[in-house]
Amino acid sequence: MAQRWQQVARDRQFAPVYDAALLARWLKDAPGLDASCYWLARDAGGTLIGFLGIWDQSSIKAMQVTSYSRALGVFRLAFNAVAPVFRAPTLPPAGGFLRTLNAVNVCVPPDRADALRALVLTAYNDSRGAGHSLINIGLAVDDPLTAAMSGLLAQHTDVHGLVTTPGGGYAGPSLTGRPLHHEIALV
Repeated sequence: MAQRWQQVARDRQFAPVYDAALLARWLKDAPGLDASCYWLARDAGGTLIGFLGIWDQSSIKAMQVTSYSRALGVFRLAFNAVAPVFRAPTLPPAGGFLRTLNAVNVCVPPDRADALRALVLTAYNDSRGAGHSLINIGLAVDDPLTAAMSGLLAQHTDVHGLVTTPGGGYAGPSLTGRPLHHEIALV
């Protein structure tokens, strides 16, 4: 996994640098995350194409619904009425907590959106019935991997990455041409 990470991460802006020891230490130190939380995609010959972790972070953070708009309140009532038929968790009332999973260490080559889609769908299907309302995944809007989310009930949120230095504006090499690595699990 560390070798695949090094191959994929070098083509992404701000991706952490992991070797096998650093990746193992990161997994050991992250609460509620271990090797069993990772999904692997392999080609027909068994070569690792990519991977991602699915992290239940409920022991360290939570997402609370503060309120619903009138339209979302109506949607919530309708959704909760049919949710049991689809083995989906109901949406909590205002003030309640939304149980989520977060993708972490998304490591898939930019030309393999099919592999990311397979990973996300497999992880989603495995988590069905466990009470989680959604899986968060962080992808830059210009990332070719966003094609993996096509047709899913995905809601995008624009996040802007800004670069600065202690001395002011950034004057380093161009940051265009490579997608931003956005680790949504660390937000």
